Amino acid sequence: MRRSWPAIFLLFAWRIAFAEAPQVSIQPSSVVLGSTASVAVTVRLPKANLPLRSACNTGTLIGTDNPSELERHFTWTPPDIRFPMTALLVFWVVEERSAQPEPSLVRIPLSGRTTLEMSTEPGAQVRVEVAKASFGPRRADRRGRVEIPIEVPPGALSAQVVAEAHGRVTMREAPLDIPHNSMLAMGFSNDPIVRGEPAWLIVAHPALDPQMLDVQLIGGHLAIERTGAGSAVFRISPEDTARELMAKASFQGVALERAEATARITSPGESAISAQPRNHFFASAMAGGFYAGGSNSGAAVAVDGSYELPVAASRLALELEVGIRSASFSGAVEGLGSVHSSVTALAIELALRALAFERGAWVVHGRLGGGALPFRVSAQSDFQPPFTQSGFAPEAFASAQVGYRLRTLELFAELRGGIAPAKTSTLDAQLGGFLLALGARYRIR
Repeated sequence: MRRSWPAIFLLFAWRIAFAEAPQVSIQPSSVVLGSTASVAVTVRLPKANLPLRSACNTGTLIGTDNPSELERHFTWTPPDIRFPMTALLVFWVVEERSAQPEPSLVRIPLSGRTTLEMSTEPGAQVRVEVAKASFGPRRADRRGRVEIPIEVPPGALSAQVVAEAHGRVTMREAPLDIPHNSMLAMGFSNDPIVRGEPAWLIVAHPALDPQMLDVQLIGGHLAIERTGAGSAVFRISPEDTARELMAKASFQGVALERAEATARITSPGESAISAQPRNHFFASAMAGGFYAGGSNSGAAVAVDGSYELPVAASRLALELEVGIRSASFSGAVEGLGSVHSSVTALAIELALRALAFERGAWVVHGRLGGGALPFRVSAQSDFQPPFTQSGFAPEAFASAQVGYRLRTLELFAELRGGIAPAKTSTLDAQLGGFLLALGARYRIR
């Protein structure tokens, strides 16, 4: 079979000319304004260590900024309005300097709530139909007045009112006065934009018509590169003296469809300084208790510092943990009297923490580690003088942590199994066993 090498080359060049589009999922898929607090947005990238950019036409989008993660999580908060509209969220990755961004769009229908007030025949049973949904029925009062709460989805312009009285059914159409809201969303491929490097402007709309699109750029020049399903990409070139770019987009003849975006302009030297990778450090504290059988049980507290390794998509972290464990025993010796003893240990340990599972805000970590537990035992009784002894107990442990992330804070519970024998001439104890603790981990920016 003959191979068309020019065609293969062109196909390969087409594949590498554009950045791969991210995959976006949302939960829930629709919103009733006033009842849904937020929407969880998950964006899966084609590979890790890629900058991710976003834009939206309404509401507030807040998410993680760790470029090493393969899956990014955002929270989108609806705007403080009550009329129906559609929210448009746009995501794209900046894969290579020469690669045009490939946007991914997701729409969130926002339904509004209102109360429809009507006049009809007294005592009539009235219901309202809006976009195949039915509300009511409710009975009109003696004056024929009736109020029916309804939910209006985006795009609904009227409601069908059905009234039944004395065996007669009447139907009429009630127009819905809904304000228009723009669905245009736009953003620059990078912010800041590096002078002399390729940069793009992304404009998105579910029903984008390039013939109707009017885009102005203040501080630079633009040229349309391509259009796709619901989006257009413009190549931009800043003017020599400009320090900022401002873009304005609108539809010709549709004054209410408009959007704006701004971006700073930096030199290559300034960009290199800002692009330096940031080390990610964490600090955590936890408290709980341990049990290793018999009287080998007590309280345990610890603090640790950890460093997120820039490998394996930042799923690994080294930890240094310092804690205190204590156990005590009180009892009676037949014919001699009572005895009381206590053991206090300082735990100094190193561990490797690995992210094993992540879904939304929930995470599961696994930990392997070990260290040293210098300890001190003291005893006093009715039948011998009090005494103290010191010793050293090695420990090895494995644990699992289940956590819930709240932006830079993670609340977690840990279940640990370990071996830490503490022995002296008078003591044979175990400071390991099972340890259950609750804690919090904070990301130091």
